[in-house]
Amino acid sequence: MGYRDLYAKFLKFGGRSSPAIEPMSERVEFLETDKSLSEPRLGKGQEDNFKTAGISAWRQAPFNPTSNPFTGRAYAELILAFLFDARAWLKRDEPIYILELGAGTGAFAFHCLKELQTQKSFFSELQGLDLRYVMTDVAEKNVASWEVHERLRLFQNSGLLDYAVYRPEREDSVVVRHAGITLQPGGLRNPLIVIANYFFDKTRQDLFRISDGRLQEILVNSYRDAQPVPSGDPLTSESVKMSETYREITDARYADARLNALLEEYRQQKDATILFPIGAFDCVRNLRRLSGDKLILIASGKGVTTVEHFEGPEQPTYSMGGGAASCKVNFHAIGRYFENLGGRTLSTSDSTLIVQTTMNMLLSQNPCSVEYSRYAFDEIIIRRNPINYLCQCREFLQGATHANITSYLSFLRMSNFDPVALSSCGEKILQALDGINRNREESLVEVLESTAANVYEVQSDQNAYLWLGRIYFGLRLYDDCLKMFEASEQALGPDIDSLYFMGACHEAKGDHATARQYYGRALDADPKHEHAHAGIQRTADHSS
Repeated sequence: MGYRDLYAKFLKFGGRSSPAIEPMSERVEFLETDKSLSEPRLGKGQEDNFKTAGISAWRQAPFNPTSNPFTGRAYAELILAFLFDARAWLKRDEPIYILELGAGTGAFAFHCLKELQTQKSFFSELQGLDLRYVMTDVAEKNVASWEVHERLRLFQNSGLLDYAVYRPEREDSVVVRHAGITLQPGGLRNPLIVIANYFFDKTRQDLFRISDGRLQEILVNSYRDAQPVPSGDPLTSESVKMSETYREITDARYADARLNALLEEYRQQKDATILFPIGAFDCVRNLRRLSGDKLILIASGKGVTTVEHFEGPEQPTYSMGGGAASCKVNFHAIGRYFENLGGRTLSTSDSTLIVQTTMNMLLSQNPCSVEYSRYAFDEIIIRRNPINYLCQCREFLQGATHANITSYLSFLRMSNFDPVALSSCGEKILQALDGINRNREESLVEVLESTAANVYEVQSDQNAYLWLGRIYFGLRLYDDCLKMFEASEQALGPDIDSLYFMGACHEAKGDHATARQYYGRALDADPKHEHAHAGIQRTADHSS
């Protein structure tokens, strides 16, 4: 197909390019056209790249957000909470396997295993359980590096830790290296616990849009400037550009009826653009077979856990690299897949989090209330959330002059919304309000409300009401501001700040007479208060 014909087709289907292609240019070479986002891309695939790079791939890629002591502890607590839920029907004469997908550097496994050993000893009902942790990766180089890693040797020698090369998108059995056994369908009597951190964002995803009840698949075209680069020259990520076209979906898109049913659920959305994690679905399907539908999947990464994220015409961001698309994971779809099978899903829901976490449970043969799991997830992952908050407050802890407001919100969440903690960073929050977006503002308001609810007694040098009021004023939430300064006045009596800001709030609300009264009281307390003088002048000018 020539360039002109392809461009005409591109326009017909309402495609848009980034960057735009000049309609009559003859300097464009199309490399692939009308490809699903999940189809193999130019050059080597993602898996081939990881095989080639091995552990060196992590010398550049960030892995700390989910490979650190506090994340290892959080996951250990989730695992033990589930084991406590299931203790009545676990087969104590059989191993309980914990399978980590894409274990990368092995840092997460190291921290998680340390915590599992320590915490398990506190629960008499969990004593005697034979836990077997299996680190897996698609790259033999990675597995070989773990086998000789000094920090992992103790766990390996005790029989707690083993390794495997495993490709969950294609395989439903795992060859465990040192034990010399194969985990395969029908062979596991206990639930299989699977950990997938920053894994599904590297698996295949398709992309759809819903508009006025119509379902369309977004297809990807790749091209490069044909001149002066000769055709056949090596491709680079800088030289390849992308555009999109749309294909109407009227019949079943997939062979799996469950996936088509899930797409139909999304089609009911008014307008949305949906990432559809088919690689993750293939992984779950194979893990279901391996576990005999006794599957616990704990996953963290860049992702989306609520359908509201997809609403509207804005297309989810994806990037092409390493022969595959990398994008946020639709954890919501994975959760719905489990729920449609009769399973349970627990997940974070704050869209401002860097890392989203889900815990999916399929226990069709041995249903239980999973009350300990639900409590642990709510307490550890949603309320305390060290996975996000400790990472996000690093700028604040390192004394950055202009830390992102997320750093201060994380610090306050970690303090369990301590009013004194707010007093220590209130000035920095005020400085960070310029340009705050809607999502961050909503998160800030939630944190302020929780902090206000924790005020019991106040001292003049740590008066959280003053900071709450000033921040509400900065957000133009004048009624909330007034409540805080009124509470401050009731607790400690009037002061210049509370009087001035109550005047400013009334002025902003259009009640200039009341504003003048408060400005006047502020001047009685401090006749040189320049802002109160200016307020008196403004309200006087307005009344005249």
